[in-house]
Amino acid sequence: MAKYVLGELVVHQKFGLGTVVEVESEEIITAKFANAGRKRLNLNVAPLSRPTEEMNDALQPGGKKYQKWLDETFIFEGEDAEHSLGSHWSPFFDEATDILGRLPEILSKALVQVAYTDNHPLIRPIPIDWPIGFNLVWPLRVNGLSTVLHATKESNQIVSVYPFDCEGTQHQLILNKVHVWKSGLEAQIECDFGPISIAFFDNLYVANRGWYESGNTYQFLLSGIAYHCRPAEDQVLQAWNPKQSEQFRKLAPEWAATLPDTDTMPVHTKGMAAFLPIDEWDRDDYSFRGPIKSVKEIEILNQKGWKVRVTVLRDTDNGDKDFDLDIVVTEKVWGNSPPPQVGEDMEGTLWLQGYLWWVGEMS
Repeated sequence: MAKYVLGELVVHQKFGLGTVVEVESEEIITAKFANAGRKRLNLNVAPLSRPTEEMNDALQPGGKKYQKWLDETFIFEGEDAEHSLGSHWSPFFDEATDILGRLPEILSKALVQVAYTDNHPLIRPIPIDWPIGFNLVWPLRVNGLSTVLHATKESNQIVSVYPFDCEGTQHQLILNKVHVWKSGLEAQIECDFGPISIAFFDNLYVANRGWYESGNTYQFLLSGIAYHCRPAEDQVLQAWNPKQSEQFRKLAPEWAATLPDTDTMPVHTKGMAAFLPIDEWDRDDYSFRGPIKSVKEIEILNQKGWKVRVTVLRDTDNGDKDFDLDIVVTEKVWGNSPPPQVGEDMEGTLWLQGYLWWVGEMS
């Protein structure tokens, strides 16, 4: 039987990669796994294996490739970094205490949230000194209230509580950085989103963090929760007339012939798409505007509303490809206006959240 030592990297068929943290005998050891936590194992019943030598430098804490992965992917925020999830309750309640006062009852009925890692063991172990945690959700796994908990030997401690939505639009994104909050169990993911860079709050960071690597491609499901929202009026702006450019007249003579001879020309905002970060708010807060593609009635946390799919961005370098986003709009936010309608424009501000759906590209 193989002998294992403290700190050694091991592979378990079910739990994936882990690190040996206690050796009782040749038959009995305890290993710490990224998502399963500490497991006391009888090697006669649950045999382990070792990664190959070629893998060790990339997977073993202390290896150069492993350290490069950490340094290039994760930005660990200091104690002075401030993030508040309190404002995210405003689309649902006048006071967050309306729901937080029910936490003991809610947590007794909550479900453990499922993640990509549940069916795909991590390719590398997370550092042994990173905190272990998990997400509980209520009343459904698709939307409602999510709680991040820090799991220790003694107890499970609540880190944060926030509204969430997991029924979003799928986007293929290139990961740039992971901004890890001081708890070590929450993070915002920074990615390339078409021609721009965006950041979103990761609903399942604690489960999927071992998969993230700067420069790699991932499939994320993104969803917005609107703080403020209203129908967008068609405005007429005076813009510079490209017909005044000789180069434009040569490149697009037929189009130029349809334009007036003036220095400026009227441009209608109807149908325009915009997605912009909000100065002095958090990095996952955005203002948006765009045409509505679909509307579905929903109910989240006893608030009726709509899931509205809006085109918030167009990639002009890629055939004007539409980037659509599903946005939760509650009646509390929308007010007394008629319900959102396909073909109309909508504008507002939102909190962007998402989670890992698949690792790699999809055809």
